[in-house]
Amino acid sequence: MGAAENEILTLSPVDQDKELVTIHFEYGLNIAGALQEAIETQFPNVDVVMVHDGGNDSTSLLEGNLREGTACDLIFSRVIQKLTGAPQDYFYDLSGEKFVNNFYLTSLETCVQPDGGLYYLPGPSNLYGIIYDKTVMEENGWKVPTSYTEFVELINTIDNSGFTVIEELDGETGEVPVRAIRPSMKFNDSFRIQLYPFVYQKIFAGQKNVEWIVGFQKGETSLVDHAEPLAEMMQKLVADGVLRLEDWDYMPRYRLPMLGQSHSAVMIYGPLSVMTEKTITDSDHEYAVMPIFAGDEPGSDYLYSMPTYFMAINKASAEVSPERRKLLLDIMGYVNSREAQSRLFGDDNVLVTNIKGVIPVESESTSGIQKTIREGRIITDFFLNYVRSQRARHL
Repeated sequence: MGAAENEILTLSPVDQDKELVTIHFEYGLNIAGALQEAIETQFPNVDVVMVHDGGNDSTSLLEGNLREGTACDLIFSRVIQKLTGAPQDYFYDLSGEKFVNNFYLTSLETCVQPDGGLYYLPGPSNLYGIIYDKTVMEENGWKVPTSYTEFVELINTIDNSGFTVIEELDGETGEVPVRAIRPSMKFNDSFRIQLYPFVYQKIFAGQKNVEWIVGFQKGETSLVDHAEPLAEMMQKLVADGVLRLEDWDYMPRYRLPMLGQSHSAVMIYGPLSVMTEKTITDSDHEYAVMPIFAGDEPGSDYLYSMPTYFMAINKASAEVSPERRKLLLDIMGYVNSREAQSRLFGDDNVLVTNIKGVIPVESESTSGIQKTIREGRIITDFFLNYVRSQRARHL
């Protein structure tokens, strides 16, 4: 049942006439109650017990439970990719299951392992695009771009406008020029978000690139003769005025005040959740989101995705019996169906499910990214996640 003998999992009474299924979840899984209700409604003979990990070291706790055979039946965790053990030792391979086809292919790239196995699936994601000051854009007659060329033209227009504002930053106040977009390349996460969409088609998309990724994971291929477009694109972004050398020393925490308070930035890269930040909601300006334009061709607009958690079936639980495995697979399949995802996330305009056909609530501020979402141009940072996990396994 995924628990140590005599371990207390819940203080609520357990129905002895039903099949017990335990689900591991962590701080931040705000749908735990709704998830339990949805599963028990769909499977009347199942009693779900949600086991909350509220500790400070979720990675060590989950890894220890998996190694000792005391982990829950189903794992909903943000730290799965940080585990030092091989996923095939802990989780059941889902690559052959029909419900996997419910996912956008690009969202699964973060989960595929060198052996071709799919041992965990992405939960709903924070989507990253370009947050822009709609008020400033409209007041100056600046149109929202629809291609990379138009994006660069907009940046050059704003940067050469001569507009200045009074800005207070870190206790210092002064007049500063308005900059079109304020990137921050200082840290790995922000670096990937602001660069990978521009090179996705060249480096990560398509069968040949997938074969290279798998080969790289196995140590059979190299970055040489494959990753050069990264450096070339950085040079192009600098030449086009999208990036400046100073952006590599720029702290991400400055961007939101510049967009929402001093208005010294017209655009920033950021997650949809920025729209709910107090700096934005308290502003007398209106804001909206556009995708990241990697080229001028149709379909070259992207959003960047970072899953809030991953889902897996405990391999030990799946091996208890064929009947037990089928039940867990049926539950996982239902949770990742359009019906269940619409029920759990259909009213959310911040998190976006990775299941095809489940479109987040459209608002005026997100109308510009709906087509990108519907057509599945949502990419993930699978490459660095893999490198990070491999590094952890060798420490």
